[in-house]
Amino acid sequence: MEDSHLYHIGIILDGNGRWARAQSRPRLFGHNAGFKNVRKITDAALETEQISVLTLYAFAIANWKRDKEEVDGLWNIFRTFFEVEFKYMMEQGCHCTMIGARDRIPDDIMQMIEDAEEKSKHNTRMTVQIALNYDGVDEVVRATRELVMRAHKGEIGVDEIDETMLTQTLDTGEQQAPDVIIRTGMSQVENETGMAIWRSSSFLQLQSSQSVCVSTPVLWPDFSPEDLEAAITFADPGGRLFGGQRKS
Repeated sequence: MEDSHLYHIGIILDGNGRWARAQSRPRLFGHNAGFKNVRKITDAALETEQISVLTLYAFAIANWKRDKEEVDGLWNIFRTFFEVEFKYMMEQGCHCTMIGARDRIPDDIMQMIEDAEEKSKHNTRMTVQIALNYDGVDEVVRATRELVMRAHKGEIGVDEIDETMLTQTLDTGEQQAPDVIIRTGMSQVENETGMAIWRSSSFLQLQSSQSVCVSTPVLWPDFSPEDLEAAITFADPGGRLFGGQRKS
């Protein structure tokens, strides 16, 4: 990673359940291992000194459809995570925050998140944000409703609403768009077409319009600092043309 540009890296944390199943353990065992891996990857991101924002997709709105036992267990893991790991990240100089709809998150967890956001708001080493109760389409809908309400109140004119205003109304605000999005635990099936399947799962749906998307078969609990560096190097986000023409 030779480029001097500071990157926004998004990671879809996939494969916890399969990791647990491979060891004949319950799914929550895999989720717990996955959240323990967050510290290792956060430390690695800090050490590169080339990542300004690390966004981790931890719980999608669609995940509420899972068995109640698993969902309840996940929220218990989140309780420990936000109490212990956000404190650790703040000690490392990180700004800790969350994106996603806040209305269904348990009150005690929401309080931990808001406390961390307030205490770490002046930290500048790196932003670590957790996508929790999140869906990219839902995010755009919420932002659109807010702009409609502001226009209805006369705070803004309809003609003033443009791409910049909509983007800044999203949960990510004025943050730079993600440069690379990595999805772990995606099988790279060999086939005669050379194609591989990659799903965004509605992660940073609008913000990722110019992101380089990379998938890896490595399950999230096994995803290492070396895997992080390899994914960013492979993506080569500094080589994007954004619709321009490559010079010969």
